[in-house]
Amino acid sequence: GEISGAPAQRIRAAIRDDMSGEERDKRVTEFILGSKASNAIVETVVAKPPAEKPVRLRGRIDQKAKKLGHEKFVVRASDIVGPVFPGRWRSSRKTDAVLEAPFVSETVASIDVPVGYSVGVGEGGKVSESFAEYSSGFAFRDGTLHFSRRLVVKERVISPAQWPAFRAFLDSIERIESVGI
Repeated sequence: GEISGAPAQRIRAAIRDDMSGEERDKRVTEFILGSKASNAIVETVVAKPPAEKPVRLRGRIDQKAKKLGHEKFVVRASDIVGPVFPGRWRSSRKTDAVLEAPFVSETVASIDVPVGYSVGVGEGGKVSESFAEYSSGFAFRDGTLHFSRRLVVKERVISPAQWPAFRAFLDSIERIESVGI
């Protein structure tokens, strides 16, 4: 995927060129999935072009699907690629929330499906507000499930008056990403 803006600056600072592959994998996993992730991103590649260009990340995640019944499994996109907005968010605010913004985050994941299995492809979704936009989608081609999502945060400061709309935006994203495939 690609990361730009303030989050890209943080990952540029966290990933050094002289890091071992294992250390780089650990830092990328913490950055993308959070410090308490149940899985890890391995074989990471981080391209750090000049500051005005997005940082490109690539890696592999091995994830097992949850078994629902005889030859029936489910997995959620957020289990594989992590939450689009990690962390916990209050239900209300009395002061402004300051986000690392503006920024764009694009995530693309390809999941190899075992031979003989089919996939019920999710629909993804789209949410747009004045302060941010989110879209995601799925496609199944040639035995591979493709997932992509894009988050654009346009405003750095979310006022207490905007907070209910921001929370509704986050809740909408969570509903979209919690649908199993």
